[in-house]
Amino acid sequence: MTFRHAGTIAENDVLKTDICIVGAGAAGITLALELENSRFRVLLLESGDTGPLEAADELNQLEIAGHPLNVAARVRRRCLGGTTVDTYGRCVLPDAIDFESRPWVTDSGWPISEEHIRPFYPQAARIVGLDRPELLEREHWLDHPVSQSFAHDNLNVRIHRWGRYIDLGRAWGNHLRRSRTVEVLLQATAVDCRAGESGTRIQQLAVRGLNGVHFAVQARAFVLACGGFENPRLLLLSRQGESPPAMNWNPVGRYYMSHPRSETLATLQLNQDKPHLGKAVRALVLHRDQKARGRLQFGFSPSELLQRKEGLLNVSGFFYAVSDAKVLAAQRALADFTTPQATGRTAFLARLGALGGHLPTLAQGAMGRLMAKPVRPHHLVMVDQCEQPPDPGSRITLGQGSDRFGNPLGKLDWRIAAATTTSLRRLHGLLFEAFQRQGLGRLQSRLLDDPDLVPDYQDCAHPTGTTRMSVDDQHGVVDSTCRIHGLQNLFVAGSSVFPVAGQANPTFTIIALAARLAHHLRDTLPEVK
Repeated sequence: MTFRHAGTIAENDVLKTDICIVGAGAAGITLALELENSRFRVLLLESGDTGPLEAADELNQLEIAGHPLNVAARVRRRCLGGTTVDTYGRCVLPDAIDFESRPWVTDSGWPISEEHIRPFYPQAARIVGLDRPELLEREHWLDHPVSQSFAHDNLNVRIHRWGRYIDLGRAWGNHLRRSRTVEVLLQATAVDCRAGESGTRIQQLAVRGLNGVHFAVQARAFVLACGGFENPRLLLLSRQGESPPAMNWNPVGRYYMSHPRSETLATLQLNQDKPHLGKAVRALVLHRDQKARGRLQFGFSPSELLQRKEGLLNVSGFFYAVSDAKVLAAQRALADFTTPQATGRTAFLARLGALGGHLPTLAQGAMGRLMAKPVRPHHLVMVDQCEQPPDPGSRITLGQGSDRFGNPLGKLDWRIAAATTTSLRRLHGLLFEAFQRQGLGRLQSRLLDDPDLVPDYQDCAHPTGTTRMSVDDQHGVVDSTCRIHGLQNLFVAGSSVFPVAGQANPTFTIIALAARLAHHLRDTLPEVK
């Protein structure tokens, strides 16, 4: 089949397929790839185009009522590949404790365990081009110097890796073009899920083209895979129109979570007189590793034993290196030289002269990069990435403004509980003790210096929890198969189904869950008439 644009669809036309997937990000592309060799016809709707498109991204506007988002980061993209076109591709596994109902974390727990997702990590690894996915497990790194130095009863060392494919639209676009069973429809925005007479099934999906055309899709099953903001918004828009009456609407949009993040709270001031400093720093920060067959980084969290003992959240942190002043000056000089400025021989010679004194440092830096080593690190900066407890008051609703189609914008009220900062402060204390024990340096933490400090967190652009998975419709939106409670043929994919955010970056688990949902649809769709 092929790619085509919604502009080619006639006004009020009805497209028919077996499975309609809304959104061509990590979840939607995974579903399409996992279903393409089935006997079902698949229609993949993408609001944008094959690459970022300003007119489509304008539909991402949000009204903000609570804690602000990092709006400067363009990480919500409507295009083939979705947010993967602008993210870093970090692969991290969730912990078993993330799936448990923890007495000290209200509304925690999944209706499935880690073991229900584990069989689908190989498919997730295929999608992101990650060799040997088992090397995401801590047990394979117990003999590594970082694990031997830092892992103990109170501190966990976790593994961060990267696959070959980060932008999944670029990685899999040509493959989808050649598919015989998957059709990709671009510049097509879903605006309403229309229920049939019984109220327990979605009969049609109303769609708008960026050119304004109205049309609909009729399918045996529908999957919303359009992200943590748009999945609940589309459901809430449907409630305004031809609402599926079988749903309990109260949980929709609730329990919004992200990973509250900071890069300003702690730095590790390195002991420059230690002969083993360079090797130790290279092991702590992002580097290339032969065993990992690519990039590797270690993160740190309170151990599960300590979380249970002290009632902590699963917060985490990792480090990146900042070079010394001489290297930073050389980098600035190089940036000045390569930035387009005034032309002419005199201006060029002036810039070349300013750069000349830094050439030895730049040469060393180039060699360091070829060897995948930091260049004369002066200190390490800690990146905090925190779990936050689920809160039903932290939510997505419909706002007062409208998008280009006249539909209400999403309105976000993001709330971050004090327990997040309490747990992060404890992690900083653990790392302060660990680095002091190792003699690498001293962790300087504003959280440890000021016990009353409330950080000005940014978000990690990991929208989570707004259509959460639950055992019943009183506590969430979808069941353990990602089907919406009360509806027979409407499913949700993506991090919006996560009941808790845990400590891990969500993309790898999003893909594994999407592969699991595809497997479920393969087995059960013949029963859906």
